[in-house]
Amino acid sequence: MFSPWKTVLIGLVSVSVAVTALLYVRIRFAVTTDKLEPVSGSNREPEWPPGEPAPIKFASPNMSSVERQTFLTADYRIVHKVADLPAGIRKLYTVKGGSRVAIADPGERFEATDVITDPDLPTRRLIFAGVAQDRAFIHYEEGGIAHSYIVELFRLESPDLAVGLWSGYRGPTKNLEELKRLVAKEDRDLCCNP
Repeated sequence: MFSPWKTVLIGLVSVSVAVTALLYVRIRFAVTTDKLEPVSGSNREPEWPPGEPAPIKFASPNMSSVERQTFLTADYRIVHKVADLPAGIRKLYTVKGGSRVAIADPGERFEATDVITDPDLPTRRLIFAGVAQDRAFIHYEEGGIAHSYIVELFRLESPDLAVGLWSGYRGPTKNLEELKRLVAKEDRDLCCNP
């Protein structure tokens, strides 16, 4: 048997090893926040993940269900190819540097989960979109930890300039009539009644 002094000594050594290991891990794997927080007065462009477009700022994130329903009453031409979207919308989904649009056409491969197997694949895939004279909507699926279905509404200022109005998790839907029904719902109604 160990004497009480040996037990105390072994305990102190164990505690000191554990504290040293903890300090080592904290120092070794510490994340510096100076790269995450913008420098005051800096004109630097915000960082976003490679292969992803810049985040879209939506002008009317609290658009009411009545306003969304009204928005979708226009005479839309339904499109199923990203190339058929107005240039202003394609620009919003173009990766930094303008090398490619970060949304796949229906049926094309895309990163449907958060496990990235090919960094050149987009994380979004078009379901369908609608284009009218002065407005457009896009309905797509987005991969990640939670596979999501999204609808985004845009005002077309010109063929080359689109302004994001509203974005919401809705779907999936197969046609405009289903989309109108889902977009009309308030966010609080989506929990249990999709």
